Amino acid sequence: MPLISASIDAFLATSLLTIVPWFYISVLSSSSSSPSPSASSNSSSQNSSADPNAHGAEQATPNPNYKFRKFLTSLVILHTLFILYNFIVCAPFNLFATLRLPLGVSSEVLRGTLVRRAGLLSGGEGGKGALPRALEELIARLGSFEARTLYVRFGHTVLQDCIYCHTPNDFALYALPRPLLEYVRELAVVGLVTIRGSGRERWRPWGLGAVLGAAGVEAYWVVSAEIGFGGGREGRGGNVVMWHDQLWRLRQLLFLLLPILLHHLPASPPSPPPLLARLPAIAAILEATYAKTKMLGYTRAATMRVPALREGSVEWWERERREEAWGVGDEGVREMAGRVGMGFGEGERRGDVDGEEVGDGEGGEGVEGEVGELRRRVRVMVDALVGAATSQVGDI
Repeated sequence: MPLISASIDAFLATSLLTIVPWFYISVLSSSSSSPSPSASSNSSSQNSSADPNAHGAEQATPNPNYKFRKFLTSLVILHTLFILYNFIVCAPFNLFATLRLPLGVSSEVLRGTLVRRAGLLSGGEGGKGALPRALEELIARLGSFEARTLYVRFGHTVLQDCIYCHTPNDFALYALPRPLLEYVRELAVVGLVTIRGSGRERWRPWGLGAVLGAAGVEAYWVVSAEIGFGGGREGRGGNVVMWHDQLWRLRQLLFLLLPILLHHLPASPPSPPPLLARLPAIAAILEATYAKTKMLGYTRAATMRVPALREGSVEWWERERREEAWGVGDEGVREMAGRVGMGFGEGERRGDVDGEEVGDGEGGEGVEGEVGELRRRVRVMVDALVGAATSQVGDI
């Protein structure tokens, strides 16, 4: 026996099944995302002892998007409860499905069934009592085949409430605002779930496209669906598919699942910070590079002043020159470098190694007059660096 009503009880049960897991998961995620004070102090002390500059980087800081993410989760939960309420409590009424009558039943049988049902519900004798005026007008309107097809397309409420409608276009215009506003509301919800900062920005076109595509398909199906009269009393409304009711259920199902799916899809990669936000880091890198460059110049000058360092430097560069000459003078090395696209020929003869002339100045494989690919790339890079350096000096 239902406590309030069957639909309200079902809604309350589904609401509990929706809210309780969400609350449990949110509590677990909040507890896991906030470290304990002792752990934070221990980690900070270890970091400070290992690296004094790592204290600020390793200090546990709350995620700036955590509260916003929590707000979006609450929004999705409220939207889910709203759609569940519509789906369970506010489902569209259908006269033929409720009475389990086929669409082609006569108006007299339809009215007699309603009167008998009203008599049973009120406790009076069957067949006595008058129906409400709205139902009387609806039954009179359902005397035509066209009105019954419109009932299948646009539902019970449109046929009963639109008293001034006479043509299919009138009923279509009267039925348009409600689903249109539902789709607009769903577009707004999808936009909020995938708003900038949610991490799901890349899914916004897919979500909006799904809503707009569903709206187009529903409008096309309502207008173009073929409707015929089904015989027999079996099923809900006979053998005729009540397209308004079925499309309404599919629409609510889409509205129920789409925000949840978008909210739990993989997050987008973090967007790079704007240039103004990166200027301090760029300035720090430039200062460090400038300091290293100055230190390199001082180191080379100090090397030339110390005899031992100067002799070691000269010996190292002489060894490098000799090994380079050996590699350049090796036919196998030149041939393999040309095959892999790293030829180093310079189009002229290259000195000697230990008194023997090596290298014939050939290009990719030592062909005379051509410059190897590797040497050409190096020259291009050096020319670019020299040009950039001289242009900056000129600007200064």
